Amino acid sequence: MRPPVVLALLAALALAAPAGAQRVHHQTLAVGDRALGMGGAFTGLASDQAAAWYNPAGLALIDRGTVSGSLLLHAFEDLRLAEGELRLAQERRSNFPLFATGVLRVGATEGEGEEAAPHHAFGVVVLRPLQVSRRFELAVENELGEPSSLFIDELEHETLFGFTWASQLAARWSLGASLVATVRRFEQRETLIGAPADSDVIAVRTGLTAVKSNHLILRVGALYAAGRFRAGLMIQPPGLPLRQQGRVEEQRVRASGAGDTTTFAEVQVDARVPVPLIARVGMSYRFERDVTLSVDLQFVGPVGGGAFVDAPAPGEEAPDEPSAGAFIDLDTERQQVLNGALGFEWRASRGLLLRLGAFTDFSTAREVPATAARYQSPRNHSAGGSGSLGITIQGRDINIGLAGIGGRGRALLLDPRSGVERPSYSRVASQRRVIYFFVTGSLTGH
Repeated sequence: MRPPVVLALLAALALAAPAGAQRVHHQTLAVGDRALGMGGAFTGLASDQAAAWYNPAGLALIDRGTVSGSLLLHAFEDLRLAEGELRLAQERRSNFPLFATGVLRVGATEGEGEEAAPHHAFGVVVLRPLQVSRRFELAVENELGEPSSLFIDELEHETLFGFTWASQLAARWSLGASLVATVRRFEQRETLIGAPADSDVIAVRTGLTAVKSNHLILRVGALYAAGRFRAGLMIQPPGLPLRQQGRVEEQRVRASGAGDTTTFAEVQVDARVPVPLIARVGMSYRFERDVTLSVDLQFVGPVGGGAFVDAPAPGEEAPDEPSAGAFIDLDTERQQVLNGALGFEWRASRGLLLRLGAFTDFSTAREVPATAARYQSPRNHSAGGSGSLGITIQGRDINIGLAGIGGRGRALLLDPRSGVERPSYSRVASQRRVIYFFVTGSLTGH
């Protein structure tokens, strides 16, 4: 296989293939009835079951005996180079984020309105933000008639489940906390196949990088509610790692008329998947009974540098030592970022609700250098909007909506002047687009 063919293939996927091993965007997906339609501006509103995630203190003020759920369909996602694009055939792509909660309020009740809330609320929360299986395929033939193919199979699963508690300490003040356990699995397999036209040799290189991690996450919230005005604060300290383990495999096969040659190496490695500090603050105001405006700010703290997996990058490995994938960011360093969200809700009639939202989704990825010897995550600062239509009938809420995100930034492309064994990368412009549909529902007991 000649280097120009290999480099063309690698360059095409260096940006097109998602680098999902470590999250760099923290405001792409919202959860819950009102938060989804209002762009995630919910910390200072916290008026339905999604408060378990945005601000647990709000659970003390919602209706007794409530269950809810939301389902998202990740309809479209694209990451392009500014100077061209090689199209990829995606065999399968799915993403069905799921959020479900159940809340029960207990305690004495006095007064009216918000002051009538029982003293305590308990609940369970299940959040599955990721369930993605992708296969990217690319096949080209250069001017010499040399065919080559590159495949990337990527699997991501993440599930969060835990318990939440809230208490109304006074007529206007509530506190709450959610303790959540996370289970995350990531696998990326890269397969490169080449058959030079001037020989009978077929070369195949397959690499696998797999990581499993478990964390405990604590979210603590406070809510101030005075008539039409609400203000909230939520703090999530860095996640506590319980288990972080990785595996790296690499297999090389050369098949020809003279026979086959196969080498294989596998190693268990330490892994590091940090969960950063996150803080949210928000305010909401109900101007009239039919109109509500909400605003949020989200701060994501920095993460120090370290090895995502304790394995060398391509070109840095010793003989018979497997290297991690060529399209995985091996450095855990992330920058701090501040995001904002603005939400609007209009009750068009007794049972019909219209919600609109706008938000930013800035990247925590490191600044992309002009040249690099290792691959790193694209840095695309994005903004988006959402909207939903809700229907309320006898304690049953159903909402359907659409959200879209778009942005530009910088990313790394494999430098065609570098060799295959020791690749280097150059900075280019990139563009990110995401569209997803969502359906939510809730049921309130009487």
